[in-house]
Amino acid sequence: MIICLILLVQEPVLSAPLKALLRALPQVQSALTDIEMTQLQETASQAMLYPQVGLSGTMSNTNQPVLVFGQRLAAQEFEISDFAYVTDAGLDPYPVNHPSSDNDIGWAIDLDYALFDRSRTARIKAASKATDASQAMQELVWQQTLIQFVQKRIQAQGYEASSLLLVKMVKQSLEMETLLAQLYQEGQISKLAYLEVQESRFLLQAQLAEMSGQVHASKVGMDQWLKNESGVVYPVLKSPTASSAGHHSSLVAAQANLQRQEWLMAAEQPLWFPKVHLFSQLEQHQGANVFYQVGIMAKVQLWDGGYQKTRRGVALLAAKQSSLTMDNNLRELRQIRSELETTIQANELALVKHDGAIASIRERWELEKQLVEEGQYQKSKWIETQNQLVQAEMNRIRGQTRLIAMKWQQTFANGQDLELAINQGGSH
Repeated sequence: MIICLILLVQEPVLSAPLKALLRALPQVQSALTDIEMTQLQETASQAMLYPQVGLSGTMSNTNQPVLVFGQRLAAQEFEISDFAYVTDAGLDPYPVNHPSSDNDIGWAIDLDYALFDRSRTARIKAASKATDASQAMQELVWQQTLIQFVQKRIQAQGYEASSLLLVKMVKQSLEMETLLAQLYQEGQISKLAYLEVQESRFLLQAQLAEMSGQVHASKVGMDQWLKNESGVVYPVLKSPTASSAGHHSSLVAAQANLQRQEWLMAAEQPLWFPKVHLFSQLEQHQGANVFYQVGIMAKVQLWDGGYQKTRRGVALLAAKQSSLTMDNNLRELRQIRSELETTIQANELALVKHDGAIASIRERWELEKQLVEEGQYQKSKWIETQNQLVQAEMNRIRGQTRLIAMKWQQTFANGQDLELAINQGGSH
């Protein structure tokens, strides 16, 4: 009853400073980092769609005949004396058979482009699905962080409601104690009756002190968890609006990961699949003419010791594992949703019974209080009824707190946006 009044006081809002504290938690930042990594990997995979261009430069000295004549030919530096000496006996081929060493300085630009590579598209698709999976996982982590925050707040609100109840009961006990003290001074009742009520008040104050400690501990714990050093106010939460089951973030992440694994499996093409490349080269030596080479190369690998076959097998098992993970996530969600729905219904019925019991005990407590004030009823009986009332009210607060927590858990399990739900069902 009291917790309901507390939860309906103020305007719904999840403040920007509080959201910033939640966003700064390590698990949320880690998930955001994963997104950045997969986005960079996806961008890197796009490079396979473009030609690969390289620039190289060489400086060399050699007396290897083939290289010497090749370099001089490229540099257009040949002279007659490089082939033979002219003598009286005729041509001496000594320079051809024993060329002098040659220095060469050259540069080359190489271009290579895959015209046909079936694994290229699959790898790009896999990188894109990896980004989708990391984004879904980030959303899941964010929702898990919000439900963790909600559960902590609901527990704290239960402590706060219990504390308010005890404050109210202590106040009522003090009023009765004041009345009995006056009656005792007037000689209308014995001191024993006054002391019984005083003892009851002390016990209630002891409970209040303990509950106040729990309220403070929950506040300190939340501040430590969020590193709330600037005094950000936490919202008060009530039961979320009922919603139907949606597509949970864990299923979205599992689906994207499954598709990623399927594309990775497709990228592991059979060994005999050909790859066709366009290649070209421009080169110049010793500042001579620029020469070019253009061609198409097709390559089929005949044997690799079973390496590619094994990789395809691993990729197939990874895809199967992702499929099983998704199926398991779906089964767990269905189980959790069913259990929560049944438990919530049972707890709602229990709260109705609690309300009936509290109403009955309170009515009896009011009547006994009136009789005690008129001196027609035993004080110990009234104290016993008061203790029963306090216990019943405390039990109802615990039941209400538990029910609200389960409804938030149900909202999370149904795949609803918890940030939106908090803004609709909270207040500063």
